[in-house]
Amino acid sequence: MSNIPSHWPNLVKFLEEYTSAIVTKIVLWRMPETGYYKCNTDGVSKGNPGPSSSGFCVRDALRNFLYAESIRLPDGSNLLSEAKALKAGLELCINRHFMPVVMETDFLIMKNVLDNNWGMPWSIDMELKSFNQSRSRGRVMVEHVYREGNQVADYFANPDVHFAAVVISSSTMAKQVLKYQDRFVPDAVQAHNHYKFSMAWLPVCPQWRTLRRILNTSMYNMLDANQQKVKELIAYCAKCSQEGEALEIVQVVFKTNLNLLSNTLFSKDLVDPFSNAKVELKDVICGIMTVEGKPNLVDFFPILKKIDLQGIRHRTFIYFEITERGKSIEEVDVSRLPYLQCIIKETLRMHPPSQFLGPRKVERDVELCGYIIPKGLQVLVNVWEIGRNSTFWKDPLVFKFEKFWNSNLDVRVKDFELIPFGAGRRMCPVSSLALRMVPVMLGSLLNSFNWKLEGDNGPAELDMEERFGLTLAKVHPLFRFFKIADVRVRLQYRFQLIFGWASSLSEVVYI
Repeated sequence: MSNIPSHWPNLVKFLEEYTSAIVTKIVLWRMPETGYYKCNTDGVSKGNPGPSSSGFCVRDALRNFLYAESIRLPDGSNLLSEAKALKAGLELCINRHFMPVVMETDFLIMKNVLDNNWGMPWSIDMELKSFNQSRSRGRVMVEHVYREGNQVADYFANPDVHFAAVVISSSTMAKQVLKYQDRFVPDAVQAHNHYKFSMAWLPVCPQWRTLRRILNTSMYNMLDANQQKVKELIAYCAKCSQEGEALEIVQVVFKTNLNLLSNTLFSKDLVDPFSNAKVELKDVICGIMTVEGKPNLVDFFPILKKIDLQGIRHRTFIYFEITERGKSIEEVDVSRLPYLQCIIKETLRMHPPSQFLGPRKVERDVELCGYIIPKGLQVLVNVWEIGRNSTFWKDPLVFKFEKFWNSNLDVRVKDFELIPFGAGRRMCPVSSLALRMVPVMLGSLLNSFNWKLEGDNGPAELDMEERFGLTLAKVHPLFRFFKIADVRVRLQYRFQLIFGWASSLSEVVYI
């Protein structure tokens, strides 16, 4: 023991009394602040320098994926690919109005350079100067995220990832796709093999033709029953008006449509429109639509863009030429209501029932408008983008039903600039029923009642946020706080159309 250095006992004592400092750091992805978007970026270079690529994805404050992109780059360094990812991500957010935005990168060097803590490397001088110039155009924050929280962007930045899908946003190319390319069955729909008995998902075969023929000959011969359901809808609204109850129009219209279909198929009502029973059935149906319609990496679906509508208020007047006071609209009246038809078309343009049509699969290598589409590739038609194409539509982001006044544009596949229900053999099988019933139901509601928001709120206060599923739908039902203000009508009913009201037409279509 005499050979032990004298300072060792003190060292042992120090180690025994030492308590390590525990620092907790959040490494997973965190939601941005309310009102902000978050863009995660990443860059990869194999060999550094070597084959490079960049990727980024955009999400909102509710974790919804809005956009994602993978960019192939020439050979370069990891530093350059990270800078290009930041630049491309911010430019996309500015162009798509995903602002204000939080830009996140897992490259700490880039964070320090942008915060002016370190000098700017000459190799990325041009990219970062462009990034800072774009950054000055709005509220943009740059934050560091650990790799564990940046896995989605890392996936899109991987140069070995090959996406077997192409998105069509041109009406010209959409016409070629919808005429000649068939649809395939997405992975989510095949979960329980029920798709084998559904006309919507069966391939073109004798069974599919038989089911379609039955639908065409049976479902559309229900004129009297359809009109009766509309009268029941108006009667229920009148009851709520007399009792001063707020009316959740989404539930009411859903029950009406459900009874309309159940009478067609089973000759009986499934739901009592005057009862709150069977509400769970709507939740089940909506759940199925949400699951089947969500982006699925198995199917290589692209990420849905957020529909960010402008708060534009547009006023006009519509005169319903109704022979009887408070009369429900009938199908024969629709042809005499051109304004109503224009409003519905404009709503379908801005709010199609679904952003993407059902996917098509290329059965063999084909040439499409000068591009070679390889065999096995999935083709998605972006109806939402076609309806907002500025090369065809004037003021595409503004709701103006006048676009269709004195216009021959038709929803029934005559014009591929307006294809909310698809086209070709795989067009929505009940689109004709929808185009018959939506004007009747909507016109009857407008002609029978005056409407106002609960609490006298203005249309600018309506929550226009939408969620993605098999169909586009509002996160919060647009009519949730509407209630009937007055059941009196005039022979020529003056309807004040505001932007929020007009947008609500698609709420009927969504159901």
